[in-house]
Amino acid sequence: NSILKIIEEPNSNNHFIIISHNRINLLSTIKSRSYEIKFQDFIKKDFFSLIESFDDIRSSNIEYLYDLSHGSIALSRDYIRYNFRDIDVHLNEMLLDVKKIKSNTPYHYLNFLNKNNSDNEVISSFFDFLILKKNYLIKSHVNEFSNKKVNKFLNLIDELKELKRRYITFNLSIEHILIHYFNLLKQWVKKKY
Repeated sequence: NSILKIIEEPNSNNHFIIISHNRINLLSTIKSRSYEIKFQDFIKKDFFSLIESFDDIRSSNIEYLYDLSHGSIALSRDYIRYNFRDIDVHLNEMLLDVKKIKSNTPYHYLNFLNKNNSDNEVISSFFDFLILKKNYLIKSHVNEFSNKKVNKFLNLIDELKELKRRYITFNLSIEHILIHYFNLLKQWVKKKY
């Protein structure tokens, strides 16, 4: 709404490029004044060759990375660049069995982030990785999970998105955010799915 007036009455020779991953969220008045260009997702073959060009990764891992990132080159590049594969198996085990979360788990991940210089870009990518991981687990285990467990995963994805927003907006401590997040996961132990 805030840019609608500018778009409705632009000055001559002004052009706007609006990028949206969800066309449904755009206001109809914006859509009616726009020329739409749709970009297709990378096909696996293109994705594989691009990933192989900047990392020496096995094809089975590329297949997993394609599924995890939904074919996103940027998210895949961050996964490789920030060594998220070093914590992927551990995180997977914890998400599938929250009894494996210990009191020092948030600090384990905090140390991992600190090894990567833990700047805002790394931490933002880390949140994206956590969100992708939960989505991937839902997709790959949907037949095994109860509806209640799937809903809990979806709620935790929303919580992660909110934690990322708070971290970016309010510059909150990543240590406190990780403690909060893993405490939320530990609460699953008390509930049966």
